[in-house]
Amino acid sequence: MWMRRNPTCRWRDRKRKRKGDEKMLDPKNLANGQEHYEKFRSRITKKPAVQYDYRDINGELFSCVKSSLEKCRAARDKWLEQRRKEQA
Repeated sequence: MWMRRNPTCRWRDRKRKRKGDEKMLDPKNLANGQEHYEKFRSRITKKPAVQYDYRDINGELFSCVKSSLEKCRAARDKWLEQRRKEQA
């Protein structure tokens, strides 16, 4: 006897295995002066992107999403410079 498969079950299986469904970074795990980044493909723009987190030596968190790691680090450096000017 031939049995027809339920198409919704196959769709659910594909949805579970879809790339990009993994958990993003957890900034709570960052130590002071440490950085984490994760490369991914944006579902909205369909382009590669980088989620970047950096915890300053004083414990303040900097997070951003940019198109490359270099742009994230440039934004972090700009943020650090701005904070140094405010403290001086």
